[in-house]
Amino acid sequence: GGDGPQVAATAQQQKQVSKKSFGQALARWACYGNPLQRWAFNTAWAITGRSKDFMLKVYPSIGYILVYAIIIFMRNGSNGNLTAAAIDANTIQIILIMAVYSTSFVMMTAIQQMQYSDKFKAAWVYYTTPIQKPGDIVAGMAKAVVFKFYIPIVALMVLPGLYFVGVSILPNLMFGLFNVLLIAAINVKLSIRSFPFTQGQTTSQKSGSFIRSLILFLIPVITGFGHYALYHFTWVIMLCMLLSIAAFWLVFDSIRRTPWHKIFAHDIS
Repeated sequence: GGDGPQVAATAQQQKQVSKKSFGQALARWACYGNPLQRWAFNTAWAITGRSKDFMLKVYPSIGYILVYAIIIFMRNGSNGNLTAAAIDANTIQIILIMAVYSTSFVMMTAIQQMQYSDKFKAAWVYYTTPIQKPGDIVAGMAKAVVFKFYIPIVALMVLPGLYFVGVSILPNLMFGLFNVLLIAAINVKLSIRSFPFTQGQTTSQKSGSFIRSLILFLIPVITGFGHYALYHFTWVIMLCMLLSIAAFWLVFDSIRRTPWHKIFAHDIS
């Protein structure tokens, strides 16, 4: 009986080590050859898993998508058949567009909240370290958001989509997913003007932040309507997907090359 607490503590430590190792393994792969990005990735991965305020603001947005998916499946699966033949083609089109672009709001919420922390005064470490490319810190943070909050959702959409509809869904699905990555990169480029977790929570209430968020909210909506209009033109979709990938690479490279004079140093005294 006396070994109970010790065993429980050991199990908890092993669980923490497992989580840490998984995040670090992803960081080594996603940020290969860039120690600064890898450090930012690991830091963001750890803090987003511990910050209750962050989780309370981000995880509900994931729940909304899951609830929406369950409702759709219940409505279309009432006859016990969820194959593409059993569902109207237009319904499949609408479901796909809405499901894919709704993930943009998860990404936007996570990216916006990555700026804020209750312990923002600890951010002095950013400004005392001889960092040559501060944009790598922002890029590492963005990669952590993608791998933690986007890739799992992508898997939850791609696998059922292939099972119920088939490979015919891939061009539009992949085009939408790359568009979401591009939208996220644009979000980072336009809205992130500081290092991760360097602002107090009250800063997020400023009106300028609200207006910027409203504009960013419209981007996936407009993109979704455009995708809907092009849905049946497969070759156009594939060409647009290549353009989306190229645009994402250019925007992300621009984020990585962000110079010091574009990083706002907050008062952390």
